[in-house]
Amino acid sequence: MTAGTGWPVHGDTGGAWERRSARQASAVRVSAAVYPSHLDAAVARGLRTGSEIGASGGLVRVGPLKLFTDGSLNTRTALCRDPYPGLERTDGSHGIEQTAPHELVRLMRRAAAHGIEPAVHAIGDRADTVALDAFEAVRCRGRIEHAQLLGPEDLPRFAELGVTAGVQPRHATDDRDVADRYWAGRTGRAFAYADLLAAGARLEFGSDAPVSPLDPWLAIASAVARTDDDRPAGHPEQRLPVRDALAAAARGRRLIRVGDPADLVVVDVDPLTADPDTLRAMPVHATMTAGRWTHGPY
Repeated sequence: MTAGTGWPVHGDTGGAWERRSARQASAVRVSAAVYPSHLDAAVARGLRTGSEIGASGGLVRVGPLKLFTDGSLNTRTALCRDPYPGLERTDGSHGIEQTAPHELVRLMRRAAAHGIEPAVHAIGDRADTVALDAFEAVRCRGRIEHAQLLGPEDLPRFAELGVTAGVQPRHATDDRDVADRYWAGRTGRAFAYADLLAAGARLEFGSDAPVSPLDPWLAIASAVARTDDDRPAGHPEQRLPVRDALAAAARGRRLIRVGDPADLVVVDVDPLTADPDTLRAMPVHATMTAGRWTHGPY
């Protein structure tokens, strides 16, 4: 296990979106992440997660502090408890530690003290444990992004700590073969969406675009079917019912209620009765954002 030499370099996303929204009104809701290199500036400006950025009519807001504990599965840099096949005698046999645990806690504590919620990238099972330990130490709200490989003892901790699992179901199908190769014997607890849901975790779907396509219906179909080709489902016990997949794609919303943001998608097929192929190609009749039609209706 090796420690990273520094943070990935990212720009001032909040400033970029502020300039962009000044030139043109946004047609979508944007949550602009804060990166560690800009945390002090965000604190000095009094920015908080959920604060409006610029004159966007509330569509562009400050997002979380984005932190990284490890790398990725495909590069064999996701931080795992067990060594990767073929790397057993190397320094990187278990992946990389992008941020030391004490530094992760320090950054999360500073951000949370100023109203900025953390979103922690964690893919390997060791990385997810480190991230959950940090949330337990800081006792703040936030998210773990990806949560691809989990130890059984960590499943209930998401609900216990109030940590959202931000997952990307296309990875469960796109990375199926590489997971079988690098996480052999452990894939029963990889992309464990049904187990997370059963343990009371809040699931929210994303795409990780451009790593996977932005289309949310592809994520929904992958969560429901656990396959995107002619092969049987990979670990079908981790499939989600359509209702739960739809809720995860809608940030937990299951009903249209008075007082909710008027963000709607009108589809031409009932997703509750659609097969996976229809879900993937879901015909969208119209979309509405903040009460304004952004596509259709015609």
